[in-house]
This record gives sequence, structure tokens and C-alpha cells, in this order.
Amino acid sequence: MPMGFGEDRIRPSTSYGKCGWTTCNGQRYFCDSKAELIFLRTIEPMMEAGAILEFTWKPGPFAIEYKYKGKTGTKFYTPDAFIVWQNAVREYIEIKRGQLDQEAGTKLKYFCTQYPDNHLVLVWVGRLPKKGVIHRRIERLSRSLLDHVWVMKPIPGATFDEYLD
Repeated sequence: MPMGFGEDRIRPSTSYGKCGWTTCNGQRYFCDSKAELIFLRTIEPMMEAGAILEFTWKPGPFAIEYKYKGKTGTKFYTPDAFIVWQNAVREYIEIKRGQLDQEAGTKLKYFCTQYPDNHLVLVWVGRLPKKGVIHRRIERLSRSLLDHVWVMKPIPGATFDEYLD
């Protein structure tokens, strides 16, 4: 059974980019970044309207087998969310904003190839880069592996404090 974070779960021990707790559709969620917070607040009206039948925050972790320079091993990847839409489409969601480093791109690639029945959607919060390393990584992933890339723009004029509880 996949593990996740919720009110009854232990809070992550690392402090990298942690944002805090927020409430979405009557449930409390721990956000690792501002982008996750924006995502939750943006899909909340969809949840209330019934467009989302099932929502799981931090499903996983999924074991990912890798091979690098002749060495093999296992790493773990946890998508940010899992959604079952009203039309029965099931999607795992990875939320990013501003950065998609090589390690994250590699984990996404391995997840997509080792779990081909799981549709992975990259949600990019903010403006999608039009050139550069990040643009090329996203382009490579979306061309062959990702189900699609969803570009989500923050609510115009909203301050970060308005997203927090």
C-alpha cells in the first residue's frame, strides 16, 4: 500500500523547500513548495465541483531500478499527487516551478518507463521556459514519456500569504 503524508502521518524530516500545511477541500496537506500550494488551491474548485473523483496527496513511494556507470540500484520516487478525473482518467502528477534538475528528470524518465500503465503529468507552475536546459529536458520527456504537460499560472495579483492557511 502506498504511503503518503496526511494529518496522521509524520512530517518530513528535511527542511529543503518546505512550505507548510494548507487546507484544500476540507483536508489538510503538507506542501513541499509554493508550487504545490498553488496547485492545491487551483484544483480546489475542481474538487468541489465533482470533476475530481479521487485525490491522493503524495502517493507512493515507487521503487525505481536504475543502472549508472555499470552499477545498479534502487531509488524511490514519490509523485506529488494522484487524481482520478470524472471521465475515469487516472493521472499521477509531478509539480515543478522554475527548476527541473537532471536527477528529477531522470526519476521521471525511469518512473514512466518502469510503470508504463501509470500516466504521469508534469504540472509546471508559472511561465514555461522557451529555451535552455530546462526547456530541452521538458521537451525530451514530453515527446516520449509524459502523458502531457499542464502549464498552470498562479492567480493574478495573489500574494503567497493568500495561499496559506
